[in-house]
Amino acid sequence: MLKNNQNFYSRYLYRFLFVGGVVAAFWVRWQYFFIERMWPDEALYCWYARQIYNNPSMIFSKEIIEFHPPLFSLLLALGQNFFPPETAYRMVSLILNMAGVVVIYFLGRRVQSPFLGLFGSLALGFNFLYLSQATHILSDGPMMLFCELLILLMARMDMSRSLKNDIYVGMAGVAVVFIKWPGIIVLPFLGLYYLWAFPQESLSRRLRLGLVPLSMVGGSILWMVIYFSFLTGKLWPNLAVLKGVYLTKPFWYYAKNFHNIIMIPQLIPFFILGFFIVLIRRRRQDKLILLWFGIFFIALSLSKEKDLRYGLLILPSSLLISGIGVEYVLDALFKTPKRNFFAKILCVVLIIAFYVQMFPRTQRFLKKGTRQFIGFKEAGAWVRRHADSSTLVMAGSARIMRYYSGMNFRKYGGRIIGIPERQKDFEKIVKNTADPIVIEVDYWERTQPQWIFPLNKERISYLEQWGFQLKKAIFRRAYYQDQPLVWLFYRGTKE
Repeated sequence: MLKNNQNFYSRYLYRFLFVGGVVAAFWVRWQYFFIERMWPDEALYCWYARQIYNNPSMIFSKEIIEFHPPLFSLLLALGQNFFPPETAYRMVSLILNMAGVVVIYFLGRRVQSPFLGLFGSLALGFNFLYLSQATHILSDGPMMLFCELLILLMARMDMSRSLKNDIYVGMAGVAVVFIKWPGIIVLPFLGLYYLWAFPQESLSRRLRLGLVPLSMVGGSILWMVIYFSFLTGKLWPNLAVLKGVYLTKPFWYYAKNFHNIIMIPQLIPFFILGFFIVLIRRRRQDKLILLWFGIFFIALSLSKEKDLRYGLLILPSSLLISGIGVEYVLDALFKTPKRNFFAKILCVVLIIAFYVQMFPRTQRFLKKGTRQFIGFKEAGAWVRRHADSSTLVMAGSARIMRYYSGMNFRKYGGRIIGIPERQKDFEKIVKNTADPIVIEVDYWERTQPQWIFPLNKERISYLEQWGFQLKKAIFRRAYYQDQPLVWLFYRGTKE
């Protein structure tokens, strides 16, 4: 009777807590849905989505795939069938973010137990690193989601080695690649999994098992690279992450900041324990989770450019490994089913209590983030009204101004260019341009040339010497005070 009650409670209480956690996670994210902020990377994806929606043939154009593969922008574009453009982009991003919270629950159940699924879902749903991505229109969260789907489908492989499941695994792997170029790491991940996870099979049998997924992923990568080279004349796609163009950090950056990725420092001892458990048990699902964490962690560490948001790729596996460690300790300490069940529920309550205690701080950081990169929508509207077909637009935040003005970059037939990096190049353009010129300078984009950023009286005087007049300063409340954040200068037709 006790066992039947145990099964009843574990079946329904875990599900109830999971649904409650998803609803609460959605509510937290929904508070930051209607915001003005637009990052340069967000503007890039939004512009691509608008282009694809207006002209679907653009999906594999040079303009779209030069920076990233088109899948994320395509998903954003599909949202425009139901909502206005910017609302659609934020809604699609929110839905994909919430899907990650749902998928890890079923993944945890498949890998080990309902407790692990609930543990992973709650720990991920309120993780600040992942939560902050829900307020952005960025591809890092969706890439993590498709990695989760890939692992979930691979975890089912133990029960069914059907061709249909192999095709689903291949499709999920292709989706990871088509989200961002770094997704090519799924190819060695899949290869190593098939070589390692089936020791009882011969080498030829292992290769046959992985033939369909590996062929689909490898073929997609090869096609994309060849097509990219054909369109752009470059041998390789944009690999800024590997080169370390902007945020170069040392090899051990993610190990040193691991506590900032999982966000619950108390989980680190359990992660270490769980890591050794999955290493020793040698179950196929354990090998899957271990490879997932290990391959992606090494790949992220080897890339020169590092940022905490890239750590989303190792976040779900880190939480699941930690949960395996937690469950092992609880199973060792509480042998009877009743005590074991209540101990696990208490553990879930402690996770909830941790995030509730952290919530005021989380809110402060999220609200602070929503007050950054604002003022551009008004600036773009001003440019649309005052720039004619001959006007050259020099923008400090070129991607954002392209999105809000509706004008493309000059290299794609539009009128927008970035402010030249060198002052003498700026002067050369101004001297040789008889048409009107608009200059946008802003408070936010730190990559603006040092000769004009940050804007001050001396630099305004310098622009005035070249015939530019400050036509509009856009004020917003940022950092607890109203201040100018975007400046628009205009010089009419040169006599």
